[in-house]
Amino acid sequence: MQKKKITFIAEVIALFIMLLLTASSAYKDSPEIEQDNGWSMVPNILARIKAPTFPDKDFNIKDFGAVADDETDCRPAIQKAVDKCNAEGGGRVIIPSGNYKVNGPIHLKSNVNLHLQKGAYLKFSVNPDDYLPAVLVRWEGTRCYNYSPLVYAYRQENIAVTGEGTLDGCVNEFWQLWKLIHDRDKIILRDMGTHLVPVEKRQFGKGHFLRPTLIEPYECKNVFIEGITVKNSPFWTIHPVFCENVIVRKVTVEKGMSNDDGCDPESCKDVLIEDCSFFTNDDNIAIKAGRDNDAWHENGGRPSENIIIRNNKFIESKAGAISIGSEMSGSVRNVFAENNYVHKAGQAFYIKSNTDRGGAVENVYVRNISIDSCLNHAALIQLDYKGAATGKHPSEFNNFYFEDVKCNFAKKGMRIFGLPSKTINDITFKNFEVGNAEKSTEVYYTQNLVFDNFVIKKITAVQKEYLNSNQSSEEKEGRLYWKDLPVAVQKTFLNIINSVVDTKKSVSEKARQDVKDAFASDPMVTEIKKSIIIGKVIYGMEKDFGDNDIKVQIAEDGGLIKKN
Repeated sequence: MQKKKITFIAEVIALFIMLLLTASSAYKDSPEIEQDNGWSMVPNILARIKAPTFPDKDFNIKDFGAVADDETDCRPAIQKAVDKCNAEGGGRVIIPSGNYKVNGPIHLKSNVNLHLQKGAYLKFSVNPDDYLPAVLVRWEGTRCYNYSPLVYAYRQENIAVTGEGTLDGCVNEFWQLWKLIHDRDKIILRDMGTHLVPVEKRQFGKGHFLRPTLIEPYECKNVFIEGITVKNSPFWTIHPVFCENVIVRKVTVEKGMSNDDGCDPESCKDVLIEDCSFFTNDDNIAIKAGRDNDAWHENGGRPSENIIIRNNKFIESKAGAISIGSEMSGSVRNVFAENNYVHKAGQAFYIKSNTDRGGAVENVYVRNISIDSCLNHAALIQLDYKGAATGKHPSEFNNFYFEDVKCNFAKKGMRIFGLPSKTINDITFKNFEVGNAEKSTEVYYTQNLVFDNFVIKKITAVQKEYLNSNQSSEEKEGRLYWKDLPVAVQKTFLNIINSVVDTKKSVSEKARQDVKDAFASDPMVTEIKKSIIIGKVIYGMEKDFGDNDIKVQIAEDGGLIKKN
Protein backbone atom coordinates (compact mmCIF):
# COMPACT_ATOMS: atom_id res chain seq x y z
CA MET A 1 0.00 0.00 0.00
CA GLN A 2 2.83 2.38 0.91
CA LYS A 3 4.57 1.59 -2.40
CA LYS A 4 1.41 2.39 -4.41
CA LYS A 5 1.06 5.72 -2.55
CA ILE A 6 4.67 6.71 -3.35
CA THR A 7 4.19 5.72 -7.01
CA PHE A 8 1.02 7.82 -7.24
CA ILE A 9 2.75 10.89 -5.73
CA ALA A 10 5.65 10.50 -8.16
CA GLU A 11 3.24 10.31 -11.08
CA VAL A 12 1.45 13.50 -9.94
CA ILE A 13 4.78 15.36 -9.58
CA ALA A 14 5.90 14.18 -13.02
CA LEU A 15 2.60 15.34 -14.55
CA PHE A 16 2.92 18.74 -12.83
CA ILE A 17 6.47 19.21 -14.18
CA MET A 18 5.33 18.23 -17.68
CA LEU A 19 2.49 20.81 -17.56
CA LEU A 20 4.91 23.50 -16.44
CA LEU A 21 7.27 22.73 -19.30
CA THR A 22 4.41 22.75 -21.81
CA ALA A 23 3.11 26.11 -20.56
CA SER A 24 6.53 27.73 -20.61
CA SER A 25 7.13 26.63 -24.20
CA ALA A 26 4.22 28.74 -25.40
CA TYR A 27 5.95 32.06 -24.72
CA LYS A 28 9.68 32.67 -25.04
CA ASP A 29 11.94 35.64 -24.56
CA SER A 30 14.71 34.13 -26.69
CA PRO A 31 14.66 31.82 -29.68
CA GLU A 32 15.82 28.52 -28.21
CA ILE A 33 14.44 26.82 -31.35
CA GLU A 34 15.38 28.61 -34.56
CA GLN A 35 12.46 28.95 -36.99
CA ASP A 36 13.07 28.28 -40.67
CA ASN A 37 12.78 31.82 -42.05
CA GLY A 38 11.88 30.61 -45.51
CA TRP A 39 13.66 33.28 -47.51
CA SER A 40 15.41 30.58 -49.53
CA MET A 41 12.12 30.15 -51.42
CA VAL A 42 12.26 33.64 -52.94
CA PRO A 43 14.74 33.05 -55.80
CA ASN A 44 12.66 30.19 -57.17
CA ILE A 45 9.48 32.27 -56.97
CA LEU A 46 11.13 35.19 -58.75
CA ALA A 47 12.42 32.89 -61.47
CA ARG A 48 8.83 32.00 -62.33
CA ILE A 49 7.56 35.61 -62.35
CA LYS A 50 8.24 37.18 -65.73
CA ALA A 51 6.79 40.20 -67.50
CA PRO A 52 4.95 39.27 -70.71
CA THR A 53 6.39 40.41 -74.03
CA PHE A 54 4.37 41.91 -76.87
CA PRO A 55 4.87 42.22 -80.64
CA ASP A 56 6.45 45.50 -81.76
CA LYS A 57 3.26 46.89 -83.23
CA ASP A 58 1.24 49.94 -82.12
CA PHE A 59 -2.46 50.72 -82.41
CA ASN A 60 -3.12 54.41 -81.70
CA ILE A 61 -6.63 55.03 -80.39
CA LYS A 62 -6.83 58.30 -82.38
CA ASP A 63 -6.75 56.19 -85.54
CA PHE A 64 -9.95 54.55 -84.29
CA GLY A 65 -11.79 57.83 -83.60
CA ALA A 66 -10.69 58.87 -80.10
CA VAL A 67 -10.67 62.63 -79.41
CA ALA A 68 -8.85 64.10 -76.41
CA ASP A 69 -11.40 66.82 -75.64
CA ASP A 70 -12.71 65.50 -72.28
CA GLU A 71 -16.19 65.32 -73.85
CA THR A 72 -16.25 62.75 -76.64
CA ASP A 73 -16.88 59.21 -75.46
CA CYS A 74 -13.64 57.40 -76.35
CA ARG A 75 -14.60 53.97 -75.09
CA PRO A 76 -15.71 52.67 -78.53
CA ALA A 77 -12.41 53.77 -80.07
CA ILE A 78 -10.33 52.23 -77.28
CA GLN A 79 -12.21 48.94 -77.40
CA LYS A 80 -11.91 48.79 -81.21
CA ALA A 81 -8.16 49.30 -80.89
CA VAL A 82 -7.94 46.54 -78.27
CA ASP A 83 -9.96 44.14 -80.42
CA LYS A 84 -7.90 44.93 -83.54
CA CYS A 85 -4.63 44.53 -81.65
CA ASN A 86 -5.74 41.16 -80.32
CA ALA A 87 -6.98 39.98 -83.74
CA GLU A 88 -3.64 40.80 -85.35
CA GLY A 89 -1.56 38.89 -82.83
CA GLY A 90 -0.96 41.58 -80.22
CA GLY A 91 1.05 44.72 -79.53
CA ARG A 92 0.48 48.07 -77.82
CA VAL A 93 -2.72 50.09 -77.77
CA ILE A 94 -1.42 53.63 -77.48
CA ILE A 95 -3.27 56.28 -75.43
CA PRO A 96 -1.54 59.56 -76.39
CA SER A 97 -1.26 62.54 -74.07
CA GLY A 98 -4.60 64.25 -73.47
CA ASN A 99 -7.85 64.04 -71.51
CA TYR A 100 -10.21 61.26 -72.59
CA LYS A 101 -13.74 60.58 -71.46
CA VAL A 102 -14.50 56.85 -71.21
CA ASN A 103 -18.17 55.93 -70.81
CA GLY A 104 -17.87 52.36 -69.67
CA PRO A 105 -15.33 49.57 -69.17
CA ILE A 106 -12.27 48.65 -71.18
CA HIS A 107 -12.09 44.89 -71.65
CA LEU A 108 -8.55 43.74 -72.28
CA LYS A 109 -7.72 40.76 -74.47
CA SER A 110 -4.75 38.44 -74.84
CA ASN A 111 -1.44 39.86 -76.03
CA VAL A 112 -2.59 43.48 -75.59
CA ASN A 113 -0.59 46.12 -73.72
CA LEU A 114 -2.79 49.15 -72.97
CA HIS A 115 -0.08 51.83 -72.91
CA LEU A 116 -0.83 55.29 -71.48
CA GLN A 117 1.74 57.81 -72.62
CA LYS A 118 2.85 60.58 -70.29
CA GLY A 119 0.00 63.07 -69.89
CA ALA A 120 -2.73 60.61 -70.90
CA TYR A 121 -5.71 60.91 -68.55
CA LEU A 122 -8.66 58.52 -68.76
CA LYS A 123 -11.72 59.73 -66.87
CA PHE A 124 -14.32 56.99 -66.48
CA SER A 125 -18.03 57.70 -66.41
CA VAL A 126 -20.11 57.21 -63.28
CA ASN A 127 -23.33 56.12 -64.99
CA PRO A 128 -23.99 52.56 -63.71
CA ASP A 129 -25.70 51.50 -66.93
CA ASP A 130 -22.43 52.07 -68.80
CA TYR A 131 -20.96 49.07 -66.93
CA LEU A 132 -23.57 46.54 -68.07
CA PRO A 133 -23.92 43.74 -68.98
CA ALA A 134 -22.74 42.22 -65.72
CA VAL A 135 -19.56 40.14 -65.72
CA LEU A 136 -18.14 37.47 -63.44
CA VAL A 137 -16.21 39.00 -60.52
CA ARG A 138 -15.40 38.34 -56.91
CA TRP A 139 -17.03 40.98 -54.71
CA GLU A 140 -15.59 41.15 -51.19
CA GLY A 141 -14.51 37.55 -51.59
CA THR A 142 -17.76 36.06 -52.99
CA ARG A 143 -18.21 35.20 -56.67
CA CYS A 144 -21.08 36.83 -58.53
CA TYR A 145 -22.09 38.68 -61.69
CA ASN A 146 -21.87 42.42 -61.13
CA TYR A 147 -21.23 45.70 -62.93
CA SER A 148 -18.04 45.40 -64.95
CA PRO A 149 -14.80 46.64 -63.39
CA LEU A 150 -13.56 49.73 -65.19
CA VAL A 151 -10.65 47.75 -66.68
CA TYR A 152 -11.49 44.04 -66.93
CA ALA A 153 -10.16 40.86 -68.47
CA TYR A 154 -11.60 37.34 -68.29
CA ARG A 155 -9.46 34.28 -68.99
CA GLN A 156 -6.88 36.17 -71.04
CA GLU A 157 -3.10 35.69 -71.26
CA ASN A 158 -0.28 38.21 -71.66
CA ILE A 159 -2.08 41.43 -70.79
CA ALA A 160 -0.70 44.73 -69.52
CA VAL A 161 -1.56 48.27 -68.49
CA THR A 162 1.62 50.36 -68.66
CA GLY A 163 2.96 53.88 -69.17
CA GLU A 164 2.92 57.16 -67.27
CA GLY A 165 -0.73 58.13 -67.63
CA THR A 166 -3.65 58.15 -65.19
CA LEU A 167 -6.85 56.15 -64.72
CA ASP A 168 -9.50 58.11 -62.77
CA GLY A 169 -12.50 56.22 -61.38
CA CYS A 170 -14.30 59.44 -60.31
CA VAL A 171 -15.75 57.86 -57.16
CA ASN A 172 -16.57 61.26 -55.63
CA GLU A 173 -18.88 62.15 -58.53
CA PHE A 174 -21.39 59.39 -57.71
CA TRP A 175 -20.18 55.91 -56.76
CA GLN A 176 -19.68 56.62 -53.06
CA LEU A 177 -23.44 57.13 -52.71
CA TRP A 178 -23.84 53.38 -53.14
CA LYS A 179 -22.07 52.98 -49.81
CA LEU A 180 -25.36 54.30 -48.41
CA ILE A 181 -27.39 51.48 -49.86
CA HIS A 182 -25.20 48.44 -50.56
CA ASP A 183 -25.82 46.68 -47.24
CA ARG A 184 -28.88 44.73 -48.40
CA ASP A 185 -27.17 43.43 -51.55
CA LYS A 186 -24.05 42.62 -49.55
CA ILE A 187 -26.06 40.52 -47.09
CA ILE A 188 -27.91 38.71 -49.90
CA LEU A 189 -24.66 37.94 -51.74
CA ARG A 190 -22.97 36.61 -48.62
CA ASP A 191 -25.97 34.41 -47.92
CA MET A 192 -25.79 33.06 -51.49
CA GLY A 193 -22.13 32.26 -50.97
CA THR A 194 -22.77 30.55 -47.65
CA HIS A 195 -25.52 28.39 -49.15
CA LEU A 196 -23.49 27.71 -52.31
CA VAL A 197 -26.12 29.08 -54.67
CA PRO A 198 -24.85 28.39 -58.23
CA VAL A 199 -22.68 31.31 -59.33
CA GLU A 200 -24.70 31.94 -62.49
CA LYS A 201 -27.71 32.68 -60.29
CA ARG A 202 -25.88 35.35 -58.30
CA GLN A 203 -26.88 38.28 -60.51
CA PHE A 204 -26.12 41.77 -59.13
CA GLY A 205 -26.25 44.13 -62.07
CA LYS A 206 -29.21 46.37 -62.87
CA GLY A 207 -31.21 47.29 -59.77
CA HIS A 208 -28.40 46.44 -57.35
CA PHE A 209 -25.77 48.57 -55.70
CA LEU A 210 -22.43 46.78 -55.38
CA ARG A 211 -19.67 49.14 -56.55
CA PRO A 212 -17.27 47.89 -59.24
CA THR A 213 -13.51 47.64 -58.81
CA LEU A 214 -11.18 49.67 -61.01
CA ILE A 215 -8.80 47.02 -62.46
CA GLU A 216 -9.79 43.35 -62.20
CA PRO A 217 -8.20 40.64 -64.35
CA TYR A 218 -10.11 37.42 -63.61
CA GLU A 219 -8.56 33.98 -64.23
CA CYS A 220 -5.74 35.48 -66.31
CA LYS A 221 -2.10 34.50 -66.80
CA ASN A 222 0.89 36.80 -67.22
CA VAL A 223 -0.52 40.10 -65.96
CA PHE A 224 1.68 43.20 -65.99
CA ILE A 225 0.75 46.61 -64.53
CA GLU A 226 3.55 49.19 -64.54
CA GLY A 227 4.13 52.90 -64.19
CA ILE A 228 0.56 54.20 -64.21
CA THR A 229 -1.28 56.30 -61.64
CA VAL A 230 -4.67 55.00 -60.48
CA LYS A 231 -7.01 57.18 -58.43
CA ASN A 232 -10.56 57.58 -57.15
CA SER A 233 -11.51 53.93 -57.45
CA PRO A 234 -15.20 53.17 -56.81
CA PHE A 235 -14.12 50.14 -54.76
CA TRP A 236 -10.90 48.08 -54.52
CA THR A 237 -8.34 49.56 -56.92
CA ILE A 238 -6.16 46.77 -58.38
CA HIS A 239 -7.77 43.38 -57.84
CA PRO A 240 -6.38 40.38 -59.73
CA VAL A 241 -8.51 37.28 -59.07
CA PHE A 242 -7.49 33.65 -59.76
CA CYS A 243 -4.47 34.93 -61.71
CA GLU A 244 -0.98 33.50 -62.16
CA ASN A 245 2.28 35.35 -62.81
CA VAL A 246 1.31 38.90 -61.81
CA ILE A 247 3.59 41.94 -61.65
CA VAL A 248 2.51 45.30 -60.22
CA ARG A 249 5.49 47.64 -60.53
CA LYS A 250 6.12 51.38 -60.11
CA VAL A 251 2.39 52.07 -59.79
CA THR A 252 1.01 55.00 -57.82
CA VAL A 253 -2.36 54.46 -56.14
CA GLU A 254 -4.10 57.60 -54.86
CA LYS A 255 -7.00 57.54 -52.45
CA GLY A 256 -10.68 57.37 -53.33
CA MET A 257 -13.36 57.16 -50.64
CA SER A 258 -13.95 54.14 -48.38
CA ASN A 259 -13.03 50.57 -49.42
CA ASP A 260 -10.38 51.92 -51.81
CA ASP A 261 -7.78 49.18 -51.14
CA GLY A 262 -4.68 49.77 -53.23
CA CYS A 263 -3.73 46.29 -54.45
CA ASP A 264 -5.60 43.13 -53.44
CA PRO A 265 -4.31 39.97 -55.13
CA GLU A 266 -6.98 37.34 -54.45
CA SER A 267 -6.42 33.61 -54.90
CA CYS A 268 -3.40 34.40 -57.07
CA LYS A 269 -0.14 32.51 -57.53
CA ASP A 270 3.33 33.99 -58.10
CA VAL A 271 2.82 37.71 -57.55
CA LEU A 272 5.39 40.52 -57.36
CA ILE A 273 4.44 43.98 -56.04
CA GLU A 274 7.44 46.29 -56.09
CA ASP A 275 8.51 49.94 -56.24
CA CYS A 276 4.92 51.18 -55.83
CA SER A 277 3.46 54.07 -53.84
CA PHE A 278 0.15 53.68 -51.96
CA PHE A 279 -2.01 56.45 -50.50
CA THR A 280 -5.45 55.10 -49.59
CA ASN A 281 -8.13 55.25 -46.93
CA ASP A 282 -8.42 51.47 -46.63
CA ASP A 283 -5.69 48.82 -46.83
CA ASN A 284 -2.71 49.69 -49.03
CA ILE A 285 -2.16 46.03 -49.87
CA ALA A 286 -4.51 43.26 -48.76
CA ILE A 287 -3.83 39.68 -49.80
CA LYS A 288 -7.10 37.77 -50.06
CA ALA A 289 -8.42 34.32 -50.93
CA GLY A 290 -12.20 34.46 -50.84
CA ARG A 291 -14.85 34.58 -48.14
CA ASP A 292 -16.17 31.70 -46.02
CA ASN A 293 -17.21 28.32 -47.45
CA ASP A 294 -17.77 29.71 -50.98
CA ALA A 295 -13.95 29.93 -51.15
CA TRP A 296 -13.02 26.60 -49.61
CA HIS A 297 -11.09 24.25 -51.86
CA GLU A 298 -13.93 21.74 -52.16
CA ASN A 299 -16.20 24.53 -53.43
CA GLY A 300 -13.87 25.89 -56.10
CA GLY A 301 -11.65 28.11 -53.97
CA ARG A 302 -7.92 28.53 -54.48
CA PRO A 303 -5.13 29.86 -52.26
CA SER A 304 -3.06 32.99 -52.64
CA GLU A 305 0.55 31.85 -52.61
CA ASN A 306 4.09 32.87 -53.41
CA ILE A 307 3.67 36.64 -53.08
CA ILE A 308 6.59 39.07 -52.86
CA ILE A 309 6.14 42.66 -51.66
CA ARG A 310 9.31 44.75 -51.81
CA ASN A 311 10.69 48.28 -52.10
CA ASN A 312 7.28 49.98 -51.76
CA LYS A 313 6.24 53.22 -50.08
CA PHE A 314 3.10 53.05 -47.97
CA ILE A 315 2.26 56.73 -47.57
CA GLU A 316 -1.05 56.48 -45.75
CA SER A 317 -3.74 53.99 -44.76
CA LYS A 318 -6.35 54.14 -42.04
CA ALA A 319 -6.33 50.33 -42.02
CA GLY A 320 -3.25 48.25 -42.83
CA ALA A 321 -0.16 48.98 -44.88
CA ILE A 322 0.44 45.27 -45.50
CA SER A 323 -2.64 43.19 -44.71
CA ILE A 324 -3.79 39.63 -45.14
CA GLY A 325 -7.54 38.94 -45.00
CA SER A 326 -10.06 39.07 -43.73
CA GLU A 327 -11.34 37.27 -46.84
CA MET A 328 -8.77 34.45 -46.81
CA SER A 329 -10.83 31.26 -46.73
CA GLY A 330 -9.00 29.62 -49.64
CA SER A 331 -5.80 30.06 -47.58
CA VAL A 332 -2.78 32.35 -47.93
CA ARG A 333 0.77 31.05 -47.80
CA ASN A 334 4.34 31.97 -48.64
CA VAL A 335 4.20 35.77 -48.37
CA PHE A 336 7.48 37.71 -48.34
CA ALA A 337 7.71 41.45 -47.58
CA GLU A 338 11.05 43.24 -47.45
CA ASN A 339 12.67 46.66 -47.78
CA ASN A 340 9.40 48.59 -47.50
CA TYR A 341 8.74 52.00 -45.95
CA VAL A 342 5.56 52.88 -44.04
CA HIS A 343 4.85 56.55 -43.40
CA LYS A 344 1.47 56.43 -41.65
CA ALA A 345 -0.94 53.52 -41.24
CA GLY A 346 -3.55 52.19 -38.86
CA GLN A 347 -1.44 49.02 -38.64
CA ALA A 348 1.84 48.39 -40.40
CA PHE A 349 1.08 44.64 -40.44
CA TYR A 350 -2.51 43.45 -40.21
CA ILE A 351 -3.39 39.74 -40.44
CA LYS A 352 -7.10 39.20 -39.86
CA SER A 353 -9.71 36.47 -39.92
CA ASN A 354 -12.62 35.19 -37.86
CA THR A 355 -14.38 31.96 -36.95
CA ASP A 356 -16.54 31.85 -40.10
CA ARG A 357 -13.66 31.90 -42.57
CA GLY A 358 -11.85 28.58 -42.24
CA GLY A 359 -8.68 28.27 -44.31
CA ALA A 360 -5.18 29.11 -43.14
CA VAL A 361 -2.54 31.83 -43.21
CA GLU A 362 0.94 30.38 -42.99
CA ASN A 363 4.54 31.14 -43.82
CA VAL A 364 4.58 34.95 -43.67
CA TYR A 365 8.06 36.51 -43.65
CA VAL A 366 8.79 40.21 -43.09
CA ARG A 367 12.16 41.95 -42.85
CA ASN A 368 13.87 45.32 -43.22
CA ILE A 369 10.82 47.55 -42.69
CA SER A 370 10.97 51.19 -41.58
CA ILE A 371 7.82 52.70 -40.05
CA ASP A 372 7.17 56.31 -39.06
CA SER A 373 3.86 55.98 -37.22
CA CYS A 374 0.94 53.64 -36.64
CA LEU A 375 -2.39 55.07 -35.53
CA ASN A 376 -3.17 51.77 -33.83
CA HIS A 377 -0.80 48.78 -33.75
CA ALA A 378 2.59 48.17 -35.22
CA ALA A 379 1.38 44.59 -35.72
CA LEU A 380 -2.15 43.28 -35.29
CA ILE A 381 -2.82 39.55 -35.73
CA GLN A 382 -6.36 38.47 -34.88
CA LEU A 383 -8.72 35.54 -35.25
CA ASP A 384 -11.72 37.56 -34.02
CA TYR A 385 -12.06 40.15 -36.83
CA LYS A 386 -15.22 42.27 -36.43
CA GLY A 387 -15.90 40.48 -33.16
CA ALA A 388 -16.83 37.16 -34.79
CA ALA A 389 -15.31 34.70 -32.34
CA THR A 390 -18.04 32.07 -31.89
CA GLY A 391 -18.32 30.53 -35.36
CA LYS A 392 -17.55 26.92 -36.20
CA HIS A 393 -14.71 27.44 -38.68
CA PRO A 394 -11.76 29.29 -37.12
CA SER A 395 -8.75 29.82 -39.35
CA GLU A 396 -5.27 28.40 -38.84
CA PHE A 397 -2.52 31.02 -38.30
CA ASN A 398 0.95 29.47 -38.35
CA ASN A 399 4.57 30.47 -38.83
CA PHE A 400 4.99 34.26 -39.01
CA TYR A 401 8.50 35.72 -38.92
CA PHE A 402 9.24 39.44 -38.41
CA GLU A 403 12.86 40.60 -38.50
CA ASP A 404 14.64 43.96 -38.50
CA VAL A 405 11.58 46.17 -38.10
CA LYS A 406 11.86 49.67 -36.68
CA CYS A 407 8.78 51.74 -35.82
CA ASN A 408 9.09 55.26 -34.42
CA PHE A 409 5.58 55.41 -32.91
CA ALA A 410 2.61 53.08 -32.49
CA LYS A 411 -0.38 53.90 -30.33
CA LYS A 412 -0.53 50.25 -29.28
CA GLY A 413 2.66 48.29 -29.72
CA MET A 414 1.41 44.86 -30.77
CA ARG A 415 -1.67 42.67 -30.37
CA ILE A 416 -1.96 38.94 -31.06
CA PHE A 417 -5.42 37.55 -30.43
CA GLY A 418 -5.93 33.81 -30.78
CA LEU A 419 -8.89 31.92 -29.42
CA PRO A 420 -9.38 29.24 -26.76
CA SER A 421 -10.59 26.93 -29.53
CA LYS A 422 -7.80 27.82 -31.97
CA THR A 423 -4.42 29.15 -30.91
CA ILE A 424 -2.06 31.12 -33.14
CA ASN A 425 1.21 29.21 -33.51
CA ASP A 426 4.89 29.88 -34.18
CA ILE A 427 5.52 33.62 -34.34
CA THR A 428 8.98 35.20 -34.11
CA PHE A 429 9.81 38.88 -33.59
CA LYS A 430 13.53 39.42 -34.05
CA ASN A 431 15.14 42.88 -33.82
CA PHE A 432 11.70 44.49 -33.68
CA GLU A 433 11.78 47.97 -32.13
CA VAL A 434 8.98 50.44 -31.32
CA GLY A 435 10.38 53.78 -30.22
CA ASN A 436 7.26 55.08 -28.45
CA ALA A 437 3.89 53.50 -27.69
CA GLU A 438 0.94 54.54 -25.58
CA LYS A 439 0.20 50.90 -24.79
CA SER A 440 2.43 47.87 -24.77
CA THR A 441 1.86 44.30 -25.96
CA GLU A 442 -1.18 42.04 -25.73
CA VAL A 443 -0.99 38.33 -26.40
CA TYR A 444 -3.88 35.87 -26.05
CA TYR A 445 -4.02 32.15 -26.89
CA THR A 446 -0.71 31.96 -28.74
CA GLN A 447 1.86 29.17 -28.72
CA ASN A 448 5.56 29.24 -29.55
CA LEU A 449 5.88 33.01 -29.53
CA VAL A 450 9.54 34.06 -29.74
CA PHE A 451 10.82 37.51 -28.75
CA ASP A 452 14.44 38.00 -29.78
CA ASN A 453 15.40 41.61 -29.10
CA PHE A 454 11.83 42.89 -29.17
CA VAL A 455 11.92 46.40 -27.68
CA ILE A 456 9.36 49.06 -26.86
CA LYS A 457 11.58 51.87 -25.64
CA LYS A 458 8.96 54.10 -24.08
CA ILE A 459 5.37 53.54 -22.96
CA THR A 460 3.43 56.74 -22.36
CA ALA A 461 0.18 55.32 -20.97
CA VAL A 462 -0.88 52.42 -18.77
CA GLN A 463 -1.56 49.18 -20.61
CA LYS A 464 -5.22 48.11 -20.58
CA GLU A 465 -6.63 44.64 -21.01
CA TYR A 466 -9.04 43.92 -23.88
CA LEU A 467 -10.50 40.68 -22.59
CA ASN A 468 -14.00 41.69 -23.69
CA SER A 469 -13.00 42.89 -27.15
CA ASN A 470 -14.21 39.72 -28.84
CA GLN A 471 -17.88 40.59 -28.38
CA SER A 472 -19.92 40.58 -31.55
CA SER A 473 -20.67 43.87 -33.32
CA GLU A 474 -24.08 42.53 -34.45
CA GLU A 475 -27.38 43.63 -32.89
CA LYS A 476 -27.05 44.47 -29.21
CA GLU A 477 -29.68 44.78 -26.56
CA GLY A 478 -30.67 48.42 -25.99
CA ARG A 479 -29.34 49.65 -29.32
CA LEU A 480 -31.65 51.88 -31.37
CA TYR A 481 -32.59 51.07 -34.96
CA TRP A 482 -34.45 52.88 -37.72
CA LYS A 483 -37.75 51.24 -36.77
CA ASP A 484 -37.45 52.77 -33.30
CA LEU A 485 -37.39 56.37 -34.59
CA PRO A 486 -40.37 58.73 -34.66
CA VAL A 487 -41.74 59.21 -38.18
CA ALA A 488 -40.85 62.91 -38.09
CA VAL A 489 -37.20 62.08 -37.36
CA GLN A 490 -37.14 59.53 -40.19
CA LYS A 491 -38.51 62.08 -42.67
CA THR A 492 -35.95 64.71 -41.71
CA PHE A 493 -33.07 62.26 -42.06
CA LEU A 494 -34.34 61.06 -45.45
CA ASN A 495 -34.53 64.68 -46.64
CA ILE A 496 -30.90 65.17 -45.60
CA ILE A 497 -29.83 62.03 -47.48
CA ASN A 498 -31.78 63.14 -50.56
CA SER A 499 -30.14 66.56 -50.54
CA VAL A 500 -26.70 64.93 -50.56
CA VAL A 501 -27.70 62.63 -53.42
CA ASP A 502 -28.97 65.60 -55.45
CA THR A 503 -25.52 67.22 -55.40
CA LYS A 504 -24.23 64.48 -57.73
CA LYS A 505 -25.05 66.01 -61.10
CA SER A 506 -22.73 63.78 -63.15
CA VAL A 507 -25.40 61.07 -63.40
CA SER A 508 -28.98 61.02 -64.56
CA GLU A 509 -31.89 62.01 -62.38
CA LYS A 510 -33.04 58.38 -62.53
CA ALA A 511 -29.73 57.12 -61.13
CA ARG A 512 -30.07 59.57 -58.25
CA GLN A 513 -33.69 58.56 -57.67
CA ASP A 514 -32.65 54.89 -57.56
CA VAL A 515 -30.34 55.70 -54.65
CA LYS A 516 -33.06 57.66 -52.81
CA ASP A 517 -35.62 54.88 -53.28
CA ALA A 518 -33.21 52.16 -52.23
CA PHE A 519 -32.22 53.97 -49.05
CA ALA A 520 -35.83 54.82 -48.14
CA SER A 521 -36.93 51.20 -48.62
CA ASP A 522 -34.26 49.79 -46.32
CA PRO A 523 -32.41 52.48 -44.34
CA MET A 524 -29.27 51.26 -42.58
CA VAL A 525 -27.86 53.96 -40.33
CA THR A 526 -24.39 53.53 -38.87
CA GLU A 527 -25.31 54.78 -35.42
CA ILE A 528 -28.36 56.17 -33.60
CA LYS A 529 -28.22 57.63 -30.09
CA LYS A 530 -31.03 59.04 -28.01
CA SER A 531 -30.40 61.71 -25.40
CA ILE A 532 -32.26 64.33 -23.42
CA ILE A 533 -30.94 67.88 -23.54
CA ILE A 534 -32.70 70.58 -21.49
CA GLY A 535 -35.78 68.39 -21.27
CA LYS A 536 -35.85 67.76 -25.02
CA VAL A 537 -35.49 64.34 -26.67
CA ILE A 538 -32.70 64.48 -29.27
CA TYR A 539 -31.66 61.80 -31.74
CA GLY A 540 -28.03 61.79 -32.80
CA MET A 541 -27.61 59.95 -36.10
CA GLU A 542 -24.62 59.02 -38.21
CA LYS A 543 -24.29 57.44 -41.64
CA ASP A 544 -20.83 56.46 -42.82
CA PHE A 545 -20.15 56.43 -46.57
CA GLY A 546 -16.68 57.63 -47.39
CA ASP A 547 -15.64 61.26 -47.11
CA ASN A 548 -19.27 62.43 -47.02
CA ASP A 549 -20.19 61.03 -43.62
CA ILE A 550 -23.40 62.52 -42.29
CA LYS A 551 -23.72 63.40 -38.60
CA VAL A 552 -26.89 65.12 -37.39
CA GLN A 553 -28.94 65.87 -34.32
CA ILE A 554 -32.71 65.83 -34.85
CA ALA A 555 -35.41 66.73 -32.34
CA GLU A 556 -38.29 64.36 -31.64
CA ASP A 557 -40.64 66.56 -33.70
CA GLY A 558 -38.31 66.34 -36.70
CA GLY A 559 -36.61 69.70 -36.26
CA LEU A 560 -32.95 69.75 -37.40
CA ILE A 561 -30.76 70.94 -34.53
CA LYS A 562 -27.27 70.31 -35.88
CA LYS A 563 -25.70 68.96 -39.08
CA ASN A 564 -22.02 68.45 -39.83
